[in-house]
Amino acid sequence: MTDAIPVRQGEHGIVRVFALGLPAADVEDFAAHGPDWPLKHALGASVLVPERVQVFAISDLDGVGLHDYLLDGMGVDPVALAPDAAALDALDGHVVVLTSAALGGAMQTLHPRPPLRLVGTYAELDMPVTFEPLPAGGADGVTGGRAAPQVMPRGLGVLAAVLTILIVAAVWLGLTGGGK
Repeated sequence: MTDAIPVRQGEHGIVRVFALGLPAADVEDFAAHGPDWPLKHALGASVLVPERVQVFAISDLDGVGLHDYLLDGMGVDPVALAPDAAALDALDGHVVVLTSAALGGAMQTLHPRPPLRLVGTYAELDMPVTFEPLPAGGADGVTGGRAAPQVMPRGLGVLAAVLTILIVAAVWLGLTGGGK
């Protein structure tokens, strides 16, 4: 049994990887969400968001490897991942990958038990958000740097509409013989 794993309220930016020691034929039933969810029970979790849980065969990462998946696909900090790189790539079978979002932001303590074995807990990179200028010409639109078109003041728009209606009515009356 793995030691207790505390999860802070509102936790974010953490990725936990568990080896799943089950035959491939049993993985689907173990991972299937339902009233008696085996994965949730094996984690000892009080809250688990099914849409955020990843369970997959490491062989599905053909050509990438688990280490590179966590690094490039999950945004895990390479410094945090480096000590376990060889162990991660040596795993076979299936794994469970839990991000903080999979734990629903709830404060809880995980008590994983077989067939789960904690491989590692890793921090995601805290990437600062930057806004780069668009490439030259990328932001040119119809206005192309010209001033915005002038909008007719509201009162003049209403006056123009009333005058248009009066002119149309006068023309119509003139064409149809109006009040004869």
